[in-house]
Amino acid sequence: MTQETGGARRLSARQKARLAAAERAERFERREAERRRLAEDVILSLGEAEEFAAETERLVADLRRERAAKLAAKSAAADALVVALLDTGADAAEAAERIGLSQAEVKAARRRHTAAEAASAASVRQSATEGAGPHAS
Repeated sequence: MTQETGGARRLSARQKARLAAAERAERFERREAERRRLAEDVILSLGEAEEFAAETERLVADLRRERAAKLAAKSAAADALVVALLDTGADAAEAAERIGLSQAEVKAARRRHTAAEAASAASVRQSATEGAGPHAS
């Protein structure tokens, strides 16, 4: 009878060891599954962050181009107005005093406006030449 009890006890100890091993294996598998899930989430999150950064850079570049174009147009318009003021007979000193610029800035506005007009006229001549084609008489 002692053997049966001892055998039952050994069997019970073996079963307990197997159950404990199975529980450890199950905990290990759960941790591994959680780690895989977290790693996948991190990878996805980093990819989203990279996409966001790239899109933001594209938007910033677009805004900078738009800003540059608008500033150039507004500066050209201001230069034209300075030249119009000079065309009324005001000299650079008077114009500078009226609009709060230095005489050098007034003269620079005139030079920029003159250069822009020359470039525009050259562009028109070039377009007219290209439009005429090689068979022009």
